Amino acid sequence: MKKLLLALALAFVSVSCNSHFTVTGPISDLESVPEGSMVYLYNYNDKATTIDSVAIVNGTFKFKGAADPAKLYVAEVRWPGKKNRDKSWQASFIPEKAKLVMTIKKNYTDAEGAQGGVINKLYQEFMEAVDTKTGDEVKPYCLEVFHANKETYVGVEAIRTIIRSLEIEEIEGLMAESKALSQDIYINRALNAKKGEIATAEGMPFIDFEGVGPDGNPVHLSDYVGQGNWVLCDFWASWCGPCMREMPNIRKVYDAFEGKNFMVLGICSWDNDDEMIAKRIEEKGMLWHQIYMGLGRDHTDAYGIMGIPTLILFAPDGTVYKRGRELRGESMFTTVKEALGEK
Repeated sequence: MKKLLLALALAFVSVSCNSHFTVTGPISDLESVPEGSMVYLYNYNDKATTIDSVAIVNGTFKFKGAADPAKLYVAEVRWPGKKNRDKSWQASFIPEKAKLVMTIKKNYTDAEGAQGGVINKLYQEFMEAVDTKTGDEVKPYCLEVFHANKETYVGVEAIRTIIRSLEIEEIEGLMAESKALSQDIYINRALNAKKGEIATAEGMPFIDFEGVGPDGNPVHLSDYVGQGNWVLCDFWASWCGPCMREMPNIRKVYDAFEGKNFMVLGICSWDNDDEMIAKRIEEKGMLWHQIYMGLGRDHTDAYGIMGIPTLILFAPDGTVYKRGRELRGESMFTTVKEALGEK
């Protein structure tokens, strides 16, 4: 452990802000990749924004750019029609000052990583080591790694690993120590989500947001919530397996209580696959109203939502009545029934 931490500290000292990285490597199983595919480079936190793109030449790719060891980049093979959530043929690396070699293959794990760089090697070692930790070992281990490596992505990943176990004050204190941490998109999103969860805890008033309805016209949460009905809001996505598994429980509640001063409202989140959304709605018998939010995250950040499905039950006056485990699985029916005063 001491050797790892020392190496992490020395690794950052060797990186100049004006240095460059190169990453090259083969594409495995090339015969399975559609002809005309390209390799795209993007920040792990921002898949929608392309940093660079290159053609595949003789089964290989090459990127060169400014080194930034505080970030994690992803190189991904894409082709027309490839779904945004399809994680095949991609590989991640830290853009440190080094000549990196990395294979892009259909199925990949971070622990495989890019070869040729000190920081990338340490990142892989951390990913492997943290998986061996259990229970109370994880948090102190991650904090130790962070403090030894505050300005590279290894330190950022250490805090990302434990972010949900940290209080707001702890996160803000760690961010004050590290520019890399304070500028990480995910860390800021997680911090805002924690604040949003407090702002929308049970008993707090709802926070409005705008999306579009099935007809494409603007629609607001306030068109449904705070209008005198109990409203069960389901934040879901068509690609989300756990969301699909929860649908029978939601349908059971809908069938039992719809129209009895109660309604279900779907909030389709982090999803812009219109074809798949429509397919899921038909498959799962989602007869209730829907608000489509696209890929934006402002509305989920406002409610402190970092994962879906998330269900929130709003009282007739628009305050949050319940959220969390009491609205999952078979508990959902009991919670709604008790709220409505049904016997």
